[in-house]
Amino acid sequence: MVKRGQRVLIFSLNRDQSGALMTRGGAVTIMPSEDFTVENYWSLGTTPLQHDRSCYSRWGEDRPLSAAGIEGKPGWRPLFTMNQFHGLPVRSHAYYDNAFDALWDRYTKYCQPVARRKPNYVAVDFHEEGGAHAFVEWLQAQPHDAGQ
Repeated sequence: MVKRGQRVLIFSLNRDQSGALMTRGGAVTIMPSEDFTVENYWSLGTTPLQHDRSCYSRWGEDRPLSAAGIEGKPGWRPLFTMNQFHGLPVRSHAYYDNAFDALWDRYTKYCQPVARRKPNYVAVDFHEEGGAHAFVEWLQAQPHDAGQ
């Protein structure tokens, strides 16, 4: 990957597990997610019967989904993860949560207006169920959002 000029970004949701990790090949840096990404609150609800599709920041008002920069990193924009899953993973219901229409609805009506951009990542449970792959393909075909 290095020879091809590619890199892997590694994030941790646990700040205590971030920082430099020494390997035989040198230091690998694990970055705290909250410093370099924005995410909508991950749960649609505790049970498959609940569907709260609102789109607000996982980390509260201090880190809005529309954050335009990263502190101490001029010109860097946080990566945006759009989460779409329940607190309790149920494979038999994932088909509905991951349906193209469900993801499209969440994105167009709730997340895009708040974040004012496309997500870099879409996180779902049981990605092989429903239309998540089709949604991501559709999303990739869309023009870049203003300011992105």
